[in-house]
Amino acid sequence: MTTSTTPATLGSAPALQPYRPTAPIVGGIALLEASAGTGKTYSIADLYTRLIAEDGLDVRRILIVTFTDAATAELRARVRRRLGEAAEALETAAFDPQAPEPKEV
Repeated sequence: MTTSTTPATLGSAPALQPYRPTAPIVGGIALLEASAGTGKTYSIADLYTRLIAEDGLDVRRILIVTFTDAATAELRARVRRRLGEAAEALETAAFDPQAPEPKEV
């Protein structure tokens, strides 16, 4: 899977780079481009969750585009699940500093 991130201005797009889910988030527009079955939905849900949890971005400022109703439904369900998991992990950490680290999904 490759990704391209560019500032939110028009211009020439940077070269695509491999997607690294733990890399720092760069502001602007992110393009994920990959073949079927390579983890696009997982990566988009991960990026969406990180933008909210790490950067405090308002959900109304994030646009995700998919091409089918089925893909939209799957992505919606995954994002909701990931946000719930993140909220639970943050609540646990806030109220119990001795709690074990959350499992990597």
